Amino acid sequence: HKRSMCLHTYARARATRHLQSACVSRLPIRALVRCQAAQVSPPGLQAEPWLGTPPQQQALTQLRARFQGNSEIPTEEDMVWYLRDRRFDIVEAEQKMRSMLRWRRDFTPEKISVDKVARE
Repeated sequence: HKRSMCLHTYARARATRHLQSACVSRLPIRALVRCQAAQVSPPGLQAEPWLGTPPQQQALTQLRARFQGNSEIPTEEDMVWYLRDRRFDIVEAEQKMRSMLRWRRDFTPEKISVDKVARE
């Protein structure tokens, strides 16, 4: 039989392992429908909000200290973004930022002009 369920409900049910019924757990992807709540990321995929709490400020200070003396120092806005993305794990945020800086250095996206992209 055909059933449909919004993507948000499906993702939440999958995340919490509440898909016990055989007909729902084998629900075909095409039967999933979008709902207004689907615009919100499922739990576990949302970035932590920046509230400026003392632990968040401390994480930012520690991350900033790890980039002292580097020729490529990310902006504070970038640091906050990566900290939020990595759930304020300083080591993971630093690794991801260094990877991004390496990519920017190797591919120099700031040198890409509209003319170069238009030809492709």
